[in-house]
Amino acid sequence: MAEVLVHLAWALEQLPAEVAAARRGRGMFNLPRWIADPGSYWLIRWQARHSDPESVRRRYDAAMDAAIAALETVPDGDWALGAPFYGHGFHTVVDLFEVPARHLAEHGGQP
Repeated sequence: MAEVLVHLAWALEQLPAEVAAARRGRGMFNLPRWIADPGSYWLIRWQARHSDPESVRRRYDAAMDAAIAALETVPDGDWALGAPFYGHGFHTVVDLFEVPARHLAEHGGQP
């Protein structure tokens, strides 16, 4: 469970930078899956082993505050801007803000 929570916190921490990149037409995290998947796995495992529930909660809360702050900076004309992300194709600014809820649903049942 710790690895899933750390993974969700880490992903949310990336959102402000992802939104800024999408608004400039530049994607992020577009490494080949054979590099990205094992790299992500080991990074999250290492972070989870060096975390406790309180530190993960603080990270998640800070990341959510930063995500809300980023949301407030997006002008009306920028919502459709985007770029390729995660090696999964084009994502708009709207898509990026929807990812955390989908991500939580995706991992919600994992131990």
